[in-house]
Amino acid sequence: MKKYFKFVLLLGISLIFITGCVIDLVVPENDLNSEDTENGSSSPTQEDGVVPEKGTLKIYLTDALGKNDTNGDYENIFISISRIEAHFVENDKEQQDIEDAGGSKKGNWEVIAEWDGGYEVDLIALKGKSILLASSEQLPSRKYTQLRVFLEDQATIVVNGGEEEDLNIPSVGQTGIKLIHLFEIIPGHITELTLDFDAEQSIIETGNGEYKLKPVIGIISNTYIQDEDELYLGSIEGVVYELVEPGVIAGVIGGALVKIEGLILPFEQTYITDDNTGYYNFINIPFGVYNVTASHEGYTEAFEPVSIDSGEVITVDFWLEKK
Repeated sequence: MKKYFKFVLLLGISLIFITGCVIDLVVPENDLNSEDTENGSSSPTQEDGVVPEKGTLKIYLTDALGKNDTNGDYENIFISISRIEAHFVENDKEQQDIEDAGGSKKGNWEVIAEWDGGYEVDLIALKGKSILLASSEQLPSRKYTQLRVFLEDQATIVVNGGEEEDLNIPSVGQTGIKLIHLFEIIPGHITELTLDFDAEQSIIETGNGEYKLKPVIGIISNTYIQDEDELYLGSIEGVVYELVEPGVIAGVIGGALVKIEGLILPFEQTYITDDNTGYYNFINIPFGVYNVTASHEGYTEAFEPVSIDSGEVITVDFWLEKK
């Protein structure tokens, strides 16, 4: 009887030991159970215990759309960017309220990039080019309504002839340049925002010879999966015409050189128009912002900025005048 009792006792202890081992194996320590999570909290960021999936946001700065309208009055326009923030929404109703109000509620602002002492940019040097301002690869999946771009107080402008003047920046340095534009961070996707800063149109010369900055900025957005670029391709086609005078077309120009250059992606192609039809076309162009130029000896060059954000064919015709 005693031997039987000892056997039962040993069996019970063994079962307790085995059960404890199973529990340790079933509940291993992971990111959600560790003391330090990405947001610095010891608990998950969602009530169901699942951390939101992440996406990437890239912000570029360019001056693409104002090339044909520039007066060439300035050699340099130096500004200094101190911070970029983005406003996110918690739900669709909040997003609708913000759209209706044309503004934003307090809070829900997230710093995307920040520079101690400011990040100096020459807006004139951006014509036909782009620079990467910020890249955040660990943003949670959610919707955003707008950006705010903060500037440092110091800014200068160099007019033709090399005369340097102070550029007066109003309250945008403190309150930020508000750019209303809806965009979304999607898990596994890259969202690109291109800020098109029209340098010439943003400068106001006062009657007393002072210069003020009144920012004129457009936004072009693009979202894609990096590993599936073939799904994000577009096309451009068109005809190059000969223009003898405003509104009068003499015919088409065969043998014209048409060139496409990427403002964000390192993409470049050329095409010689058909001799009889003046036709050209580019295919399999990645989504993005491009400069398209048409030229021919004896004619003035023409330029057109193009944004490709769908698989549809974009038509861009050119009318070249004789020199």
